[in-house]
Amino acid sequence: MDISLNGKVFSRGPKAMTDRHAGFYRGHKHSVTISTRAGLKVAVINRHGVLCCATQLDDGKWWYSFADIALIGSFDSYSSGIEQVQAAREMALRV
Repeated sequence: MDISLNGKVFSRGPKAMTDRHAGFYRGHKHSVTISTRAGLKVAVINRHGVLCCATQLDDGKWWYSFADIALIGSFDSYSSGIEQVQAAREMALRV
């Protein structure tokens, strides 16, 4: 089951990826992790439905911020971004 954010399509896990996918996602209990095709985590949709940019620090810890995610790009409008992120989260967390 694929999710789409700002026109970029993500597969459920790396094994389901094809050429049309920008990367893949993994659903957890309350959140969704979005990774590049190479497996680098770049974003998280948290339990509150907020899309966060994920950056790994030099000490190995993760920093989450509201920055635009290069892989996804910026949304046309705030409301469009909210709707797309909510739809993607609901789709990814379905069992």
